[in-house]
Formats: sequence, structure tokens, C-alpha cells
Amino acid sequence: MSDAAAPSPRARDQRARFVLGCIGLVLLAAVLGFAYTQWVAARYAPAVAAATIDVNRDDATAIERLPGIGPTLARRIVAERGARGPFAGFSDLQVRVDGIGPRLQAALEGLVTFGQ
Repeated sequence: MSDAAAPSPRARDQRARFVLGCIGLVLLAAVLGFAYTQWVAARYAPAVAAATIDVNRDDATAIERLPGIGPTLARRIVAERGARGPFAGFSDLQVRVDGIGPRLQAALEGLVTFGQ
């Protein structure tokens, strides 16, 4: 192998700095992502863990405290309940209220009851 084919020391240094910079960015993203998840958990866990919400009895303000449910969706739930009666369970809730799907159901498991 000749010297012409080997990279220069300057090119090796630039490549090493580039690789180390990429590794640093990945580590920074991981640390920031972890810190964000901890912040979200600390911010919302106390409000949600306080009590379960009964979608057949509680008002829109209480339902709005659930993760993933905002004021509009909470009002839709209450309006549908008033128009057609109580919900039998998650499947009934999904069919009757637009905006509630399997992903939101998974987030609400254990936080919602369907008392009659």
C-alpha cells in the first residue's frame, strides 16, 4: 500500500471529530428525552392518580383531566352520554364518540370507570 492511498493525519482528525460530535449529539438527545419524560410524568401523574373518572357520571371538567382528553373531546363525551345514555364500556365509547381510538383507550385503561 502506498502513502497516497492512506488518509492524511488532518483527514483522520476531521473524521474523528465528526464521529465524536455525532456521538455527543445522540447522547444529548437521549438525556433531553429522558428529562422530558420525567417532567411529563411528574407534571401529570398526581392529577391523574388522584382518582378514577366515571365517564357515565362525571362532568366535562373532570373528564378533561384525563390524559389525551381536552375540553372539546370531554364535551363530546358528555353530550353523547346525555343524548343516548350511559356508555357500556370502552368499545361503546369508541363507537359513539369521534376521537377515541385504541391508542387513547390504552392511555385511559385503569383511569376510567363506567358506573351505571
